[in-house]
Amino acid sequence: MAENRQADPATQVTVDEMILDYLVYMAVKAVLQDRKAERSRTQPLPQQSRADLHLEMVDAFLLVFKANHPTYQAQLGMRFRLRLLQHTTLSMRRISAWPTTPTLPSLKEIRCQNQERASVWLSHRHSSLTSLPPTSLALQIYDTALPLPKTTLLRNRTYISQVLGAPHTPTPFYGLARCPSLLDNLPGFMAVSAAQVAMINSSTVTKRWMSLAARYMMQSALEQYLVYGERGSEKLLQAFAWGFDAYLVADEGSDEWETNAVFWDDDAEVEGWEEIRSAHLEAFVPGHGIPLEVHLEDLVLRNPIDEFEDDMIAFLEAFLGCQPRPILTQMEEADLEGLSSLQTESLRSRVGSMC
Repeated sequence: MAENRQADPATQVTVDEMILDYLVYMAVKAVLQDRKAERSRTQPLPQQSRADLHLEMVDAFLLVFKANHPTYQAQLGMRFRLRLLQHTTLSMRRISAWPTTPTLPSLKEIRCQNQERASVWLSHRHSSLTSLPPTSLALQIYDTALPLPKTTLLRNRTYISQVLGAPHTPTPFYGLARCPSLLDNLPGFMAVSAAQVAMINSSTVTKRWMSLAARYMMQSALEQYLVYGERGSEKLLQAFAWGFDAYLVADEGSDEWETNAVFWDDDAEVEGWEEIRSAHLEAFVPGHGIPLEVHLEDLVLRNPIDEFEDDMIAFLEAFLGCQPRPILTQMEEADLEGLSSLQTESLRSRVGSMC
């Protein structure tokens, strides 16, 4: 008579969660390693990169996982790791076309949602002021001096592609409507930061994070005008529409709710944020008599995008390391926390194919 070896459901979800955690962790590492290899230009990536293989494994296993555990609710740690993978993939693979690149209809939907969020935030912020900030009046030049000529946009796209190590392709991609922009990915940066704050139960963010966030906003706005050919101050104000919104309507635990909470500290907006945000926004106002194009190009020279991306890669690597390594990674490396090498090897033998 055959023995019933069906796995216990409670045990199976735990095992599957361990596998998913391992696959997601390895995929984040692979995406970052591929991006650094592109930047270093030490060797060309193969037609199918290492990250592609890891991302395909995550996608395939997620389908099986959801089918086997339809009511599964991810805990904070898993939610954070999945959010980190999503943002890392979108932000590190945006200047070239990949199988993971969102479709143009998806990007258009994302852009509408992002613009709507910013418009609501700005309306709430302005409603609490007796008059518009001086910066708003000074930005009227963005309506008259833009967009930049197509030849200038093409030159900027070529320059940034070279600086960021984008592989040469016969079909243009970077800077076109179907290419994800920094502004498209900015809410993802906020969401993954908020998820990390919620996971470690921190009450506030650091000045270092605030500086990086403000630089992300600055680079997002510069790219809109110098690469995508936008005009008017709308994209600039959208990029900087971040801070505590006392009038926000959002479900507790949602991305919007958690991101808003990042900017709140006890009984006021987190100290220092408004000053940092305003300083970076005001940097977009050209001095008297200076043409806007000259001023924006000077901002680019003083804020190199490759240095910004270096800091973003370090930021994402730090986020990947802020959690303990997945159990299966520890077993694979024979370095299971709390166990000796001999005990780890014994456990690996018992688990067998799980490694």
